[in-house]
Amino acid sequence: MAIPAKVVPVLADHRRRQMASAQSMMTYQDQGWAFANRFGGLLYPQYVRKKFRQLITAAGIPVEDRIKFHELRHTFASWLMMDGSALPMIRDQLGHSSIQTTGDIYSHVLADQRSAAVSTMIDKHLRF
Repeated sequence: MAIPAKVVPVLADHRRRQMASAQSMMTYQDQGWAFANRFGGLLYPQYVRKKFRQLITAAGIPVEDRIKFHELRHTFASWLMMDGSALPMIRDQLGHSSIQTTGDIYSHVLADQRSAAVSTMIDKHLRF
C-alpha cells in the first residue's frame, strides 16, 4: 500500500514508541505489524471496532452520523475514484485479487462520475 510522505514520520514515531514499549515486555514478539496487540500479534477485529467506537464517541459524533470502521475502507476507495484515480491503482491499494472485484464494488461511484462528466460536457458544449 502506498503511504503519503507526510504519514511516514507519524508511523516511524509510532514504531519507535511501540518498540520501546515492547522492550519492557518479555512476552512481546515483533511480527512486523504496524498496529499490534501487547504480544506483537494481530489486533482482534472486536478490539479495533471497540476502540473505533470509543474514538468517535469521544469526538462527539452523533449516533446517527456514526460509521463502522470498515466503512472507512469504502470511503477511501470512493474518494480515490471521485478524484480520478485509475481502477488498477485502487485495486492494488485495496488488495483485491482482480480489477473486476473493485469495479463491481465501486461501480456506483463510476456511474456518478459518468453522469457528472456528461452533464459537464453538455453544459460546456451545448446550448439549450
